[in-house]
Amino acid sequence: MQFGLWRGTLSLRVGLPNVENKTMEILVDARAMVPPEPFESSMEALEDLQSGYEVILWLFRQPMPLFDVLKRNGYAWKETVGPENCFEYRISRCRN
Repeated sequence: MQFGLWRGTLSLRVGLPNVENKTMEILVDARAMVPPEPFESSMEALEDLQSGYEVILWLFRQPMPLFDVLKRNGYAWKETVGPENCFEYRISRCRN
């Protein structure tokens, strides 16, 4: 299994178990990234996404191009407030 934490151009992989939801999470911390790095890092994390896993994206802006790709490819997301008042997106595969 692979898990990831991406911040800026650093690529450090760690597992983040979410005991409350019984899921595994892949964190993409894109707060310090410049476009198109947040999109590319998010897509890389989604490639590794397995059933029951979530990608968590932290970003200081709304990733409008990413939303279109997520919709077309069967992903769902939930927007909340993350650290430092950034946007936090929890992305998972839609259940059939």
